[in-house]
Amino acid sequence: NGYEAARQIRMLRGQSVTLIAVTAWGRERDKRAADEAGFNHHFVKPPNLSKLSHLLAELAAHKTRDGA
Repeated sequence: NGYEAARQIRMLRGQSVTLIAVTAWGRERDKRAADEAGFNHHFVKPPNLSKLSHLLAELAAHKTRDGA
């Protein structure tokens, strides 16, 4: 599942990647589980495309500034 995938990615890559959960589950315990699994952000389906686009733009700008 996505939680296990996030854990594996964190074990292999650490914090070098940004993980975004897009899920049908939006209760506080679901958000907490995503956080504990290693996701950096959590969106409930259907995601607010404006907020998701803004986040992706911020991440791209940050990556460009850091030269990654």
